[in-house]
Amino acid sequence: MKKSIKLENDFYWDANGIIHNKETLATFIQNYKNRVFLAYKGNANAEDFNYFYTPGIYAIGKAMKNAPYTGAIYGVLVVLTNDGRTWQKTDTGSWLWQILLNTGGGIYLRIGINDTTPGNWKQIH
Repeated sequence: MKKSIKLENDFYWDANGIIHNKETLATFIQNYKNRVFLAYKGNANAEDFNYFYTPGIYAIGKAMKNAPYTGAIYGVLVVLTNDGRTWQKTDTGSWLWQILLNTGGGIYLRIGINDTTPGNWKQIH
């Protein structure tokens, strides 16, 4: 680590005032390197919300299948998973959240927990 002070028991105090355990930090970096938890993915090319299982932010601007309502949808879809990887539908330890923010101010949510497809959409705003 650059610009850090070594403390007792392999702990380090970095330049930002944060104390790290070198072993824990190294394990965390190894486990999560090369993962991008939330990145802008561009315009949605798929025609179905059931396609969006990879974490990211997607621009929506058309009618979609498995949508919270009928007709054209304009807004942003935020997809999250509990581990930052693509949702594994048959894995009970893999969870999915899809959050739709439309241009009219509506916010819709559906989740996929221990199931093969996400549940029904719920309007939360």
